[in-house]
Amino acid sequence: MRPTSIVNVMGLSPKQIEKAEQVRQDILHAAAEIVIERGVQSLTLAAVASRARVSKGGLLHHFACKADLIRILVETLIADFETALDACAKGDPEPYGRRIRAYVRANLAYSVNNRKIAIALFPLSFSEPELVTLLRTSCDRWLNSPDEIDSVQSYVIRLATDGFWMADTMNIHSENSNLREKALEHLVKMTYPA
Repeated sequence: MRPTSIVNVMGLSPKQIEKAEQVRQDILHAAAEIVIERGVQSLTLAAVASRARVSKGGLLHHFACKADLIRILVETLIADFETALDACAKGDPEPYGRRIRAYVRANLAYSVNNRKIAIALFPLSFSEPELVTLLRTSCDRWLNSPDEIDSVQSYVIRLATDGFWMADTMNIHSENSNLREKALEHLVKMTYPA
């Protein structure tokens, strides 16, 4: 699921549509940079407009309000992750456990910047429950599909993967990377038939 992009409802030329989409992406990129550098509390429409080098009116043409901008930023993170999930699953010839294995692999390969954005946006989960709903819906859609693996085992692997993701993102693993790698190998082995 890619977030909605510019639609041609006003008879714009393909070049105008491309330029409008580039401005929209520049705005999202500017918002992500601000969130990474200074935290979500510093994310204001004026700051994003300045960073993206657009007027505030230009920003509001693409995003109705700050909440809309944040929602699209979260949807973009989810879409990037779902693309990684699909790629990991397509490259896996073993059907048993394929989806949960893809979840493990995609989580561990998630870009550093996307991790930083996700962590910076985390405080909003307490005040903006609809953002958590977006994440939950994506995970449930992916992980509740038939995979032939035991649902309890799949859930345990999912929780362990989420823990690895958080530890990697916050850089809190011990210096023993060999132990970490062995634990990850063990986790992936759990996704195959016994």
